[in-house]
Amino acid sequence: MRKIIGTFILCLYFIFSVPVPAFAANKVNTIDIKAVLNRDGSMHITQVWEGDFGEGTESYIPMNTPDYLTISQLTVSDQNGNYETVPDWDVDWSFEEKA
Repeated sequence: MRKIIGTFILCLYFIFSVPVPAFAANKVNTIDIKAVLNRDGSMHITQVWEGDFGEGTESYIPMNTPDYLTISQLTVSDQNGNYETVPDWDVDWSFEEKA
């Protein structure tokens, strides 16, 4: 019986000794997409992402467009306002360079 209790306590120790950041992965809760097709064939798309983004320095929204589509006037904002568009962004930059 002592061996079972000791094993149980050891298992609990290992379960709760996992670093907290392992549970802090980015998570998207909802995505609200509104697309308006204009008479000239252009489209205005608004996406609102709600979630927890506490891991890393960036979150990616894949936009692999075919040759016949063009993305223009792209803006990204949060509750603090708009983000600055940086040409030639390099994901391998250091934290200081990204700041």
